This record gives sequence, C-alpha cells and structure tokens, in this order.
Amino acid sequence: MFLHQAKLKRITIMHSKSNLPEFVYADQSRMEQVLCNYLSNALKYTPCDRKIVLIPQYSSESELLYMVVKDYGVGIHQFDQARLFKPFSKLEALSEVENFGAGLGLYICSILCTVLGGQVGVSSNKNVGTSFWFSIQATRRDPPNRSGISMIKEEQISPEVQNDGEEPEIDVPVNIEEEELKID
Repeated sequence: MFLHQAKLKRITIMHSKSNLPEFVYADQSRMEQVLCNYLSNALKYTPCDRKIVLIPQYSSESELLYMVVKDYGVGIHQFDQARLFKPFSKLEALSEVENFGAGLGLYICSILCTVLGGQVGVSSNKNVGTSFWFSIQATRRDPPNRSGISMIKEEQISPEVQNDGEEPEIDVPVNIEEEELKID
C-alpha cells in the first residue's frame, strides 16, 4: 500500500537507528494503526521527490515506545496544529491535495494512544516539514509471548510495505541523512 504511493511520488522512506530493546510487550495492532495513519498522511501531503523519516525510540525509565514520522513536505501553520487532533478536523488550507477523509484519523490516533498510556503530538514549520509523534506503553520483556499481548521486534516497527507479494529489502541506516530504506 505505502510502497506504491511512495514510488508514484518518488518519495524516499527512511528510518533511523533506534535504541529499541529486542522485545517489548505492547498492543501491536493499535500501534500499527496509528503508525499507518501517520505514514499515510505524510505520503499524502509530501510533495514529489522528498523524503519521510521514521524515528523509533524507547524509554526504559517510563516504559514508553515513541515513534516520530517526519516529512519534508509543505508544513502546517501554527493555528492549524492546535486543532489537528480534534474530531472532524481537516486542513482546508492544503487544497492542492485531494482530501476525502472525514477528519477523524488523527482524533482516533489520539484516543488510541491515550488509552494505551501514551500521547500524541505534532511540530511543524511551513514549507519545511512536519513531525508527528506518538508514544504508547511498551514493557521491555523477554520471550515467551503472553496471551492477548503482542510481542514486537524492532524490525516490525516500520509498517509493512508490500508490492505484488514481494518483500522489500530494508537497510537500517546508521545516519539518517546517508541511507534510505530500499523499496525496489
């Protein structure tokens, strides 16, 4: 789903090296739902020939998994940032992008992250880009898997990108600016 859209717009999707433990227990499906919403929005609003960077981090002190989706797109005006996570909120100022949604995606992300013991946020500068972030409770554990709780490995943090059943080759860059995810 994301691979096709990224290829059409010639957008490079990258991710940074992280400090994630080998295993954490968290609600994987809800984390993926939030991450997919953020990535979908980043792809929608990022102009052609730009990049998107995924930045996962883990705080062992607070037992929170943080994810940042940073794009180098059009950015969001300060006034609009305050209402992004409210229900039925849509950015009319971005009229050059077709937006058929109901304006509930970020609101749902906010509710999910709050229920999962985390938060959501955004920072942006017009014509520079936007960073959407979220955190969720994720306890560092050793295997085995416990019933009802998913075990997430570091390589599962970036959303699955599929193209006609082919698995993409993924390189984890040491330096964000130098390497990219291989999606060919």
